[in-house]
Parts: sequence; C-alpha cells; structure tokens
Amino acid sequence: KAWLKAVKRYRVYFDRLAKAGMTTIAASQRSINR
Repeated sequence: KAWLKAVKRYRVYFDRLAKAGMTTIAASQRSINR
C-alpha cells in the first residue's frame, strides 16, 4: 500500500504547514495589537 505512505507523508507536511501558519497568524495578531 504505497498510498498509505503518501498519506502519512502528506499529513506530516500538512501538520508542519498548519503550525507555521498558526505562528504566522499569531505574530501578525501581535503586531496588530501593538
């Protein structure tokens, strides 16, 4: 099942992307609040 490996890799990539997005949003909110 090669697609299972692809799904796992995609989930890891998506998780990193989500974390990066959250930190970017938090940083932008901080700059707006200032």
